[in-house]
Amino acid sequence: MSVSRRLVTAAATCALLVTGCSLPGLSTSSGPGAKTGQSAGASSPAAKTSRRAGESVDVAEFSKEIKASQEKITITTSEIITETNGVTTKQTKVTDTSDKSRPKAKIDSEVAGKKQQIIVIGSTVYAKKEGDAKWTKTTDNDDFNNSELLSKITFSKVTYVGLETVDGEQLQHYATEMSMFGITGPADVWLDSQSRVRRSSSALSGTKITITMSNFNKPVTITEPPASEVQ
Repeated sequence: MSVSRRLVTAAATCALLVTGCSLPGLSTSSGPGAKTGQSAGASSPAAKTSRRAGESVDVAEFSKEIKASQEKITITTSEIITETNGVTTKQTKVTDTSDKSRPKAKIDSEVAGKKQQIIVIGSTVYAKKEGDAKWTKTTDNDDFNNSELLSKITFSKVTYVGLETVDGEQLQHYATEMSMFGITGPADVWLDSQSRVRRSSSALSGTKITITMSNFNKPVTITEPPASEVQ
């Protein structure tokens, strides 16, 4: 798998785990970084923190906060936009990890104007491109090997940028430095009042990835396509 494809796949994986890629293999060093941006998502109480703008944040502490909030989340909707080599990919991904042994996801994507649907049920992946009469079926797809992908992601710096009012609500903005597959670059994370990742933005090896999270724990139904529609 190419680095660019791995970065795109990792974005989807991070969205599935709702961690902003901040949990595995974290460095314990911290330091300044700066990058600004905006976020949007479902309404939540105003974010509050005792941190001061420009303050360095301990990476392990930052990870612990996000992990605690992530453990309460089993269902999410994520909007994922990747830009690489002049090509923009857009994904809307609904994930349900209520059953940890059989996670589910429904992905609607568009690459260079071409649309595709993907349904993931456990280790089974169904895919259907625009214009196809039937779904294709594969199993044990490496693109959804979360452990392998996440083991390649680390943060070395976290800086609290400040509170930002976005779409009428306040989010905590953090600037970080992230490494993935041996490539290092800036990554920004926005958290709500419950330390849930609402948005992340990163730029690595010419690939820009923006993820916006919403609909936490809102019930969804994800099922396999009818057998008659699978080739």
